[in-house]
Amino acid sequence: NGGFSVPTSAPSQTERRHSQLRFVAFVSRVWHLSRCEASHSPLSERISLAAKLKDATRQSLAFAAKRKIGLSRRKNPCAVLKGEGLMRVGYDARSIVLTRGGMRTYSVNLVCELAKLSEFEALLYFHEGEPDKTFCGLEKVRWRKVSAPSGWWWTVFQLPPVLRIDRVEIFHAEYSVPPLAFCPTIVTMHDAMSAMFIEPSDFKTRLVTNAFTLIAVHRSRFVLTPSESAKRDVAQKFFVPKSKIVVTPYGVSENFKPIPKQEAKRFVAEKFGIEGRFILTVNFARPRKNAHVLAAAFRELVKRKVPVNWLVFAGTCPESVKRLILQIANDAAERVIFTGYVPDDDLPALYSAADIFAFPSRYEGFGLPVLEAMAC
Repeated sequence: NGGFSVPTSAPSQTERRHSQLRFVAFVSRVWHLSRCEASHSPLSERISLAAKLKDATRQSLAFAAKRKIGLSRRKNPCAVLKGEGLMRVGYDARSIVLTRGGMRTYSVNLVCELAKLSEFEALLYFHEGEPDKTFCGLEKVRWRKVSAPSGWWWTVFQLPPVLRIDRVEIFHAEYSVPPLAFCPTIVTMHDAMSAMFIEPSDFKTRLVTNAFTLIAVHRSRFVLTPSESAKRDVAQKFFVPKSKIVVTPYGVSENFKPIPKQEAKRFVAEKFGIEGRFILTVNFARPRKNAHVLAAAFRELVKRKVPVNWLVFAGTCPESVKRLILQIANDAAERVIFTGYVPDDDLPALYSAADIFAFPSRYEGFGLPVLEAMAC
């Protein structure tokens, strides 16, 4: 059974509804408290998770329980949290195991914060690869590998019966959920990219992706988006009622904070061999990120003898993308640096050492790297 106990009875409809409300309130509160936006408070206070996150989450859950489940005003609304055992949340962890970038950052931080609350335990499901070491030592986070020949087969056929066996009370995923799952589901839509024709894609891939997404947003109890812009796009492109969409703005980890310039410069010089003034961009491999536009702009800066030494691309990308960037940079190609994958622990120093952070993307559901750069 994967190292955890299985309840003797299936959750009732009311219990499932409680689970769904608890999870939505939790996600909304976590990202609300950790988001970084204009306010009168210091930046260090705005980018860190509030110290009273647990109490605030309880208040949110109590409010949701009273409004949606119809608890009497005379009863303690927090009674819904005092059931026996932990609420078991299933999570599609493929974005943690198989990807790098914003989706992985979102999932890792969400699971870490979920594990801090006493009412929850998280079961992380994946079908290939190896478990991430980020959660080592977290007793309420457990990995569950369910092998399958492909991702869509895993989602449709392999995962649903396992969720029933594990007595998962609610399942959360990004973009697509198991359509045959017995439990309530919640889906996070970072954007509506697949339906907006912003990036090139073959007809079959686009058709399958949009079909799974359409099923997910209509099958799920709630749809989470990171911004009002993403909410409008999802509502319009996938015909989702706006009342069903909950905006949960992204936040940044406490690790993203300013590092003294000289200290950051020394670290970057030793780790990546970058000395002098440089322009930084991250997560640039997708066509909509406009890496070629940035390369052309840098070429013009060099031509005009602007005092900048390097253009640094942080992150992994195919060789074809590298060749295109170097070709466009032309005479400035020797000043272009590709760092490859940068661990999360090294990103704050890279952000702090950069003289300019550039993110010329054509479309984002939110744009997490901009928030990370502002925090540093």
